[in-house]
Parts: sequence; structure tokens; C-alpha cells
Amino acid sequence: MRAVLVALALCVVGTHAWWCTGHMIVAEIARQNLDSGIEAKVNAVMSWLSTNGPFPQSPDMVNGACWADDLKSQGLEAMEGWHFINMPYVPNNYVPPKPPQVQHDNVVNDITTLDKTAKRTDANIWIRSFAVANLIHFFGDVHQPLHATELYSAEFPDGDAGGTLFDVTFQNKTWKLHFIWDSVCGTFQAELPRPLNETSMNWIKMMAQEFQANFTVPDSERRVYNSTVMADESFAAAVAHAYEHYSFRPGAVINQTYIDTCKIVAGLRIAYAGYRLAHELNYLFKDSTSAGAFSDRLHALRPARRN
Repeated sequence: MRAVLVALALCVVGTHAWWCTGHMIVAEIARQNLDSGIEAKVNAVMSWLSTNGPFPQSPDMVNGACWADDLKSQGLEAMEGWHFINMPYVPNNYVPPKPPQVQHDNVVNDITTLDKTAKRTDANIWIRSFAVANLIHFFGDVHQPLHATELYSAEFPDGDAGGTLFDVTFQNKTWKLHFIWDSVCGTFQAELPRPLNETSMNWIKMMAQEFQANFTVPDSERRVYNSTVMADESFAAAVAHAYEHYSFRPGAVINQTYIDTCKIVAGLRIAYAGYRLAHELNYLFKDSTSAGAFSDRLHALRPARRN
């Protein structure tokens, strides 16, 4: 069965942060660590979004972890800057021709504002579902090292766009450095059709369990909710491990030592993201309302329709 599941996951190359597979694993780690009754409440929100969007690929929190990237794929790029924060990394005393600027609408600020929206029980169902679906996705994004970093150097005087302009050779092919990390260092080079069928969902559950078994996250770290802290961690990981303190240059061949380290760092970031997302969702949905009553209340807050 495991061989079938792994083979199924290696059929299509993806294009987004942690790619969809990684985002769903983050969400599944979170799902497995939710308090009693919270999953039903989160899925009530996601189900409404899926049905009324309509977004049939996103019926629950695990499938819906990719929803924010679905919007980009379907042409809505206005919120592109929400997925990252381009904190400048300027090694070797290089002086860029123009001072680097961090965009205002970034994943750190937007997690903070979306959190406030998602917590509001008086918000209508569309607004709350929009906030929750984005939060599920952006908790994954902010933990990806190259979603928090932009290199400025003689090769990239205007920045390397988080490694998306930085070419390297991996598995005898040219890759963008950003995509090396999106794929968890070549581990996930596939997109599973969504909504997931039973076989695919079981594989995501299995991978989530493996990440939790292989990467230890202290309880104090699981409770971190400050998005600035998350981004600073990612930036530090990018400098030390993605760019290796800029010890290699564009066009370099990625060796196995780099990949082995990358898998450890990326795997730990995914585990951190999953546990922290669980903590956040437990906080957002912790009121004592039962799942059924919560679902009824959400639908009572639905936007009015014009005749």
C-alpha cells in the first residue's frame, strides 16, 4: 500500500510554496492536534466556502490548505504579496544600488490582520471563511525559509525574488533555488488531484504522522503565534541553510550534503507550521458553542443575496 501511495504522489510537478502537498501536510498535522470539537467548526467554515465559492477542490481544512494558491492559479494575483515577506539578505558588505524595501502587504502583517478577522464571531460567513482559509495557507508560507528572504548581491542587485531567480543544478536539471525548498528538497515533486480521494488522503495522513515522529517540536514552540517570530526564524534558516551564508553561487550543483540538510530544515519548518496552526485554530474556535450550533450560526450570518 505504501508503495502505491508514494507512486501516486510522484505524478505531477507543482509550482507553489511548499507546493500543495506540503501545505496539506501542514494542515493535516494541525488537524491531528486540534482540541475536541474544533475540527468540525473549522470544516464547517471551509465547507461553506467550498460550496458557495464554489471551490469544489477545498471541502475541508486539509484540501483547502491550497485554496489561496488556487486563486493565483485561476488568475487572481492581486494578493500575491500576501504569501511572503521579502526581508533583505545582503552578504559580503554588498551595497545595493537602491536600498531594499520590504513590501507593506506581506505574510507577516496579513497573518496578524486575518487573525483579528477570523476571531470575530459577528463577521458574516464569507468574511470569516476567507480569513480562515488564508490563515491555514499562510501559516505554511511564513515557515518556508525562502518566503521570508530576498538575496541582494552583485549577481542580483535588485534582489533574487526569494530564490526564484537563483538557478542551481539538481538531479541533472536546472531548478530555481526557491523550488528546491518548495519541494521539500525534491521530496514532493507532485500535486495530488483534489479533493483528495481516500488513498491520497491516507497518504497525507501517513506523511503528517511521519513528520511528527521525525521532528520534535517543544511545547513552548508549538504555542508561538507571533508571525514576526515565525518569519525571523525562516529568514535565519534561509541565510544559514538555503544560501549557506552565500557560500555558493548561481549555477552551482546542489550536492547530497546540501539536500540532506535541506530535508531536515524544511521538515522541521513544516512540523513547526502544523503545530502552530493547530494552536491558532484552537484559539480562534475555542468558544463553547457546539459544532452543530456553530454551523447553524455561521449560516445565519451568510451575506444577503440580491433578488
